[in-house]
Amino acid sequence: MPRDAFRNISIIGCDGAGKTALAEAFVRVGAPERGGKLDFEPEENKRNFSVTTHVTFVNWKGTTINVLDTPGFSNFLAESANMMGMTEASLLVFSSTGGMKHMTERFWFMAEDANQPLAFFINQMDIEDANFDKAVKEIEAETKTKLLICQIPIGSDNQHRGIVDLLSNKAYFSEGSFGKLVEKEIPANLVDDAATYRMGLIESIAECDDEMLAKYLEGTEPTQEELEKAFKDGFAARKIFPVFCGAARRGTGITTMLDIINNSFPSAGERADWVGTDKAGAGIMRKPLASEPFSAFIYKSTIDHFTGKVSFLRVVSGSLTADQLVYNTAKRAEEKIGALVKIDGKNLVAIKQAVAGDMVAITKLKETTTGDTLADPGHSIHFPGYPQPKRCMSVALRPKNKTDEEKLAQGIAKLVEEDPVLGTSRDPMTKELILSGMGQAQIDVTIEKLRRKFEVEVTQGQPKIPYKETIKGKAEKQGKHKKQSGGRGQYGDCWIRLEPRPRGAGFEFANEVFGGSIPGNFIPAVEKGVIGALDEGPVAGYPIVDIKVIVFDGSYHDVDSSEMAFKLAGSLGFHAAIAEASPILLEPIMHLEITITEEFLGDVIGDINSRRGKIQGMDSTPRGNVVRCLVPMSEILVYSPELHSRTQGLGYYTQEFSHYEETPPLVAQKVKEQAIKMRAAEEAARK
Repeated sequence: MPRDAFRNISIIGCDGAGKTALAEAFVRVGAPERGGKLDFEPEENKRNFSVTTHVTFVNWKGTTINVLDTPGFSNFLAESANMMGMTEASLLVFSSTGGMKHMTERFWFMAEDANQPLAFFINQMDIEDANFDKAVKEIEAETKTKLLICQIPIGSDNQHRGIVDLLSNKAYFSEGSFGKLVEKEIPANLVDDAATYRMGLIESIAECDDEMLAKYLEGTEPTQEELEKAFKDGFAARKIFPVFCGAARRGTGITTMLDIINNSFPSAGERADWVGTDKAGAGIMRKPLASEPFSAFIYKSTIDHFTGKVSFLRVVSGSLTADQLVYNTAKRAEEKIGALVKIDGKNLVAIKQAVAGDMVAITKLKETTTGDTLADPGHSIHFPGYPQPKRCMSVALRPKNKTDEEKLAQGIAKLVEEDPVLGTSRDPMTKELILSGMGQAQIDVTIEKLRRKFEVEVTQGQPKIPYKETIKGKAEKQGKHKKQSGGRGQYGDCWIRLEPRPRGAGFEFANEVFGGSIPGNFIPAVEKGVIGALDEGPVAGYPIVDIKVIVFDGSYHDVDSSEMAFKLAGSLGFHAAIAEASPILLEPIMHLEITITEEFLGDVIGDINSRRGKIQGMDSTPRGNVVRCLVPMSEILVYSPELHSRTQGLGYYTQEFSHYEETPPLVAQKVKEQAIKMRAAEEAARK
């Protein structure tokens, strides 16, 4: 295929704007025999919005247009950003009724971060209260950018009949089968508006090309060919942000949008060279050409009972055929290509070959996971994977049936492979299986998939807080273990001194025994006894940290002393001393960065203060107010849905562990009472 045979686009936007309807409309027009149903997951049908990226394609006038229909709900935007990296341009779908304040700004910044050309499609021109001008003004207000209006609707609401395309200066009416447009004269009531808009369009496009601008200022209007070329160049360079319109469910504007994608969106072959590393870690590049050695990036994976594992890939360079041997540069393993397919929603369309620029899939790869690179065995290259997001919500998962522990671990691992935005871990202190994500909706969807795909029923709860304990004072106590029961006895005697260490300094053991009161070969046994006692503190039974333990005196018996006796003595001395060294409870403190708009600033700061948080600072940025604060982990276990509710879904945040600090006495008392109840319940369960 020629270098410009592929167009890869991401469809982005808020829920309810009709992104999926637009993607399905492309298929209905370009491949009516396939139908084009994309939202097929039960979790999506239940919620009526996409929870994952769906892939389809259209062969349009000699070009393959690969479409990634990305989720728009706030919990899933990290995936949308990842998908944008796989395409050359994005189409942001906006409802004709507006009402998507601030969220549009987030999509705008995502495109800016990806340095990606961005076009807008004002959808749903056929619904009640549709208002094209209002929608455009709302977008301009949120993006603070003047948009290039390339189409205007012919009528709205139930009077919507088609569009006026200002680039071609023609009117297209919807008549006949779905998506069929008939060219007619521009309606009389729109002639003046169309002329005004077209003049503005020509001026804006001319500003993208110095030579054209000079001619235009001299009174020479550009030819249609010059106009289309300058439009394409200006769009690719992010100098212009065009606006198109239509009604996906009625089929208006679909054919013209496909033509524009085909003629004016950047092709896969026009993309900059892909940057990776070779086996030695040195920088290396691949041109997006079929003549280059084969390489591909795995951008998505799905796993189910029927089709097994399906790996979605972007062919970066070279070509790929069934039965070809490739090398996974991330896993350092060879893979044999099985079935090669194109993805059309939930349907797999078999193909024989894929070349640079195409987006295809492979079934049943053994080693390959999302984010991996496949390459020609003789020409290794590794492309960087997705950046790991700072997940802001975690839950503890427990199987309802204890025999499902292994099934739970296996199922979660596969779901994380499908959605690398998720993360799992096993807390070393609490031993809980922790599932982390970007919000409650993502967590809920994952649990539902776990039940449906892997038949594992789980309960979710707040993770146990990994409290720790330490001391504020000093203390000295004797630990003495003496036992005589006939024959050889047990004797170990040591004096222990405890001192606090700086926060985060950890445990230190020191030997200050002089004069041989404890033989040197028994000192390690004392240390082992102390270390064993660190697991459970006197306040609420949590691990003890940041403490210095000094053994400074003691006694022994020539016959009865042993390592075990001194180990027990060390433990006894430690327990006796720590009770008098002002033990305290430490709680984990998290560092949050909350991004919010001005109207919610006071409310959010007040809420953080009520959670015992400490505001560290605030930055006013083009992307909103970023509030930096420190908050106890116990106060923000369910902060994600609460922030979502408090800011009408517009606020978002990242969090990471900061440090431990002393828990206030009242809070510590509650933690202690809860720990006592928990131990009592566990004891009762054992009986």
